[in-house]
Amino acid sequence: MEIARTPGSTAAACLITFALAAGTALGQVSPAAPRAQDSATPGPTRVPIGATTIKLPEPRAKSATSVEEALRGRRAPRTFGTAPVTLQEVGQLLWAAQGITGNYGRRAAPSAGGLFPLEVILVAANVTGLPPAVYRYRPTTHDLVRIGEGDPRPAIADACHFQPLTGVPAIFVITTVESRTAKAYGDRAPKYVALEAGAAAQNLSLEAVALDLGCGIMVEFELPKLAQAVGVGPEEKPFTVLAVTGPEPAPRS
Repeated sequence: MEIARTPGSTAAACLITFALAAGTALGQVSPAAPRAQDSATPGPTRVPIGATTIKLPEPRAKSATSVEEALRGRRAPRTFGTAPVTLQEVGQLLWAAQGITGNYGRRAAPSAGGLFPLEVILVAANVTGLPPAVYRYRPTTHDLVRIGEGDPRPAIADACHFQPLTGVPAIFVITTVESRTAKAYGDRAPKYVALEAGAAAQNLSLEAVALDLGCGIMVEFELPKLAQAVGVGPEEKPFTVLAVTGPEPAPRS
């Protein structure tokens, strides 16, 4: 597990140019247009027909926290807090991991051949401005698609060998669809996909420092259990779990 917690701003850790598609009002819930697959997402990932979508706030491009400060502030946890996080913070973290940062759909994490084999699943349990549910992030429209109901945190904790995740307000699961990269790179795909997933996880954890949030990274889990807990299919495999918590209030003196 890794954690990052340091005083900082609620802006991005890095200065970066970005281009986002226009969408609905921030935080607005609307039914997605009927489709069997998100046309903006390469590969076999399916979006439920008639699923609910939620527009995320526009990400910020500047921060008072330098890259060096973010690197120095990232630390490993011993416990996880339960303080809530906001929709703005969740959107910023998702953008840092897989958001659009330039022309031609370029993203925050490098991708071999621009094939984008990563997906990010959000388990929102205590996110201000967001109904509790399981969501899939869509980078091209910077929004969330609801893909599951209920609270899968106990099942995720079980899959992660009973890590204390049942009170965590937000869990991010980075998943991989290796076939997207394999179609161009063959047996080199696992190496390229792992590199991309690691870059996305590091981006998210450094962004958490700039937002003054806690962020724990886990890679030790039972794959079938975790996949079932977050509702992903056989071609999409969980790679990394990131547990994010808000700043804990200072104890009274």
